[in-house]
Parts: sequence; structure tokens; C-alpha cells
Amino acid sequence: MRTRTIGFAIAGVFGLVSCMQDSNPPVSPTAPQLARGRNVGSCAITTTVNDAKAYFSDSKDPVFALLDTLTTQSAISASAATPVGFRVLSRLGAVANTAYGSSSSAKGDSVAGSKFANDVLGCMSVSGYDAASPVSFVSAFGKTGLFGVRSDAKLQAVISRATDTDGEPLFGAESGETDGWHASLGGTAYSDDILFYGSRLPLAATFEGEDTASVTFELSTLPTPLAFTKSVTVNNESVTEGTLRAGVCDMSSLSAQILHDHDQPTILPQAGEPSFCNTTGRDALLLLGAKLSPTARVALAARSVANYFLPQPLMARIGGGSALVSGLSDLGAVTFDVDTNTAVTFYTQPASGKLNANPQFKDPIAVQVLSTNGTALGDVKVSLTVVGNSGSFTPPADSVRFTGADGIATFPDFQLDKAGGYTITAHTPSYGSAVSNLFNLTGKLK
Repeated sequence: MRTRTIGFAIAGVFGLVSCMQDSNPPVSPTAPQLARGRNVGSCAITTTVNDAKAYFSDSKDPVFALLDTLTTQSAISASAATPVGFRVLSRLGAVANTAYGSSSSAKGDSVAGSKFANDVLGCMSVSGYDAASPVSFVSAFGKTGLFGVRSDAKLQAVISRATDTDGEPLFGAESGETDGWHASLGGTAYSDDILFYGSRLPLAATFEGEDTASVTFELSTLPTPLAFTKSVTVNNESVTEGTLRAGVCDMSSLSAQILHDHDQPTILPQAGEPSFCNTTGRDALLLLGAKLSPTARVALAARSVANYFLPQPLMARIGGGSALVSGLSDLGAVTFDVDTNTAVTFYTQPASGKLNANPQFKDPIAVQVLSTNGTALGDVKVSLTVVGNSGSFTPPADSVRFTGADGIATFPDFQLDKAGGYTITAHTPSYGSAVSNLFNLTGKLK
């Protein structure tokens, strides 16, 4: 997995470099040529080149050709330098991924990588980045880090360079759509390059009060704040969907879920298998039709079939707002306890109402689902069951909803067609139920 991803990243960057060189065929810049560049604002060209030489092993690395272009563009403006700056950062990420391999293109450590990244960002105009307050990318360049540039033209997952025992990345992020990121910046569509960076956090027994099951990590982007969402039409209604997915591949508990800590801790829903946790390197050999012995092929086939019936590696699909990458965001795989007596409660009790009023109840019925430790459980299915004491009635259509990030499911269109007394019960498939007091609807149908 890591080798293939690195290969793609390097190939992608070399493609960019080739385009650069084609536009200036006679020029093959070297580090000394670049060092004569002028400083412009927070863009210190000489320092940037020297820091590049301190990090990259090869003095003829393609990054230096990109830095020559960065010098030219930064003399025009920071905005002009931004596109090529992201290409430099893309190359930096590709080389960082080789730093722990058998042959490395990097001679500098994580501190050197972080310094060079800040040098380049200082030449660019990136929302959320302040050259006066550099970002520490040290952990992102470490063995358990993640550093890479993606855009609507690069839909492949960006993943950590450390792997678990099966050869899978520890964590990563990817676009949930095939037609682009659908990112927005300040409410405006954004489809340019995005720098993802993150790292594994120190091991801890709990994360936001819940028992950790595996990797807890930090994921962020530049520019910020980005919202990875789009609006789609479902049944003639506009619905906001998330388009960025984050996952943890190293799961020590099959019942774990991802807990997201941003504006508030929320357990995110499980929604399938992210592509960056797809197959191990050994399984990939089978899929690619590698020449294996009959015994090895049978063993791999058996392993693949066994994996098929196991719960899929966990991932979370973000469902609205800038929940994931609006600034630093911590996520982790956790297990949690649920008390069936308290997990499901009425956030807004159904009060007595009037049959012909619209709505019938002054405040919409709302149900909240929480873990024992008070963590909101998002994307949980909640069903309302109604029992009447005045004969038959038509069951309300609006009786199934899903909880939001706050753990609350609201039923704004809940309607009954007969006056009388009722008892309403909120059910969830997994966590228990809650029963309200009797309530009444008065009046007659007009």
C-alpha cells in the first residue's frame, strides 16, 4: 500500500516537474543559482533554498527546479507563487514518504522538513496560514505522520506513512466523491490544492472520556477553514452531504467507532470501507495476478474470503459543516458503554397539543442518544411508536429520523389524525428506548 501510494505521489510530482521543464527547456537550475533570489515579504528565497539543501539528499532533486519557478512567481505576488508552492509541498511530501524506506531521498530530519515547509508557505498566500506564527509540521514528518497535497485532480487517499502489522496505513483521509472534493472556503467553492497534515497522538487510555480502541490521530488542512460538503436534492429537498472521509485501519476492537473532537465530541457513523484500508500488499499480489505457488495462492484466497466476512475497517463520513478540518481536529477509534435506561431520552418531551394546529405540538418532538459518558452518538436511527387509547388512528408518517452530530433526532412533521390520549416511545436498534408520559390532542378534524 505505502509503496504504491508513494509511487503515485512521486510520479505525479515528476509529471508536474516535466511540465515546468518543458516550458523552460534550456534552463536546468541548481541550488546556487536559486540562492541569488531576492527576499520578498515573508518569502526568504536564500533561506528556503538552504533549508531545501539541508533536507533533500540529491542536489539535483526536482524540487530545485520548482523553487526556481517559485522565486520568479513570488517576485510577482504571493498569490502568483501559491500554485507552484503547492507543487513544492507535494514533492516534499513524496520525499518524506521515502524517509523510512531502504533508499531515501531525504537526509534531513522531521525538524528540517517542518522548517522547509514553513519557508515555502511563507512565499504563498494560503488562508489560515500566518508566517509570523509558523505551524509545527514536525509530527507530520515523523514515522507515524501524514503530509501530502491533494486536489480535485488527485482523488487518491492521503495516508500516514506508518503501517500496522498487516501493512495498512494507520490512518488517512480521502474524498468521498469521484467528481471532486466539493470543498468550500468561506462559503465559496474551492477546488485548488489542499495540504493535508496530521500525526498519531500519544497513546492514552481514554479519548474524550471514552475507552480508546486503537489509533488516535490529528488531521488538519491548509487552507482553513475548509468545509467538505455539498448539497444534493433528495425527494425535492436540499440535503447537505459530507464529501471527505477519514479512517483508522489499525482496529483492536471490532465494536469500535471513530470519536471526533472538534467543536464537541461526537461519535461518527460507520459507513463502509475506505479505499486507503482496502487490501494488504500481500493480498494485492493476488489481485494483480502475481505468479505465486499454488499453495500461496490458496492461502491468500482463503485469507481474502475470511476478511470479506469480517466487519470492515472503520471509517467515518462527515455529514455537514466544517466538522472535520476546520482547524486542528482530533479523531480516534474508541469503544463506549451505553446504559439502556439512559441512552435514549426525550430532548423535547411531546406535550399536549391541538389536533388542527400546524404544527400540532408547540415544540417539535426531539430525541437525544448519548453514551454512558455523555458523548453524543451521531447518525443513530430513532423510531417513534405511538399507542392511542381512543381507538384506531393513522400512524404518523414522520416517525423515523437519524441523530445529528449533537446526538439529537428531531421530528418536525410528526402529525396525528385523531384526538385522544397517546403514549409515545422512542426506539433505537442498538441502544435501548425511552417512554414518555401520556399526552393528549384535543379538538376535532375540520
